[in-house]
Amino acid sequence: YKAFESLPRFHNVLEVINAGDNLAIVAAECGYSDQSHLARQLNAISGLTATSLRERLGNAVYRDLYASRPGAPW
Repeated sequence: YKAFESLPRFHNVLEVINAGDNLAIVAAECGYSDQSHLARQLNAISGLTATSLRERLGNAVYRDLYASRPGAPW
């Protein structure tokens, strides 16, 4: 249940992290207590590190697959 509640914030992170900002700034903008809290949540939800997630978001194929999901941020 708690993981489900964090999904909207996770989608917000996807939008912000794709812009290329420093992860500490992303964490602060998205309401996480610090960068490590953000990293733990990203890994728990996606199974990826923040760096891997950012790389995949920059990949057009992955972005197109993600965009086909309901509620995708782009």
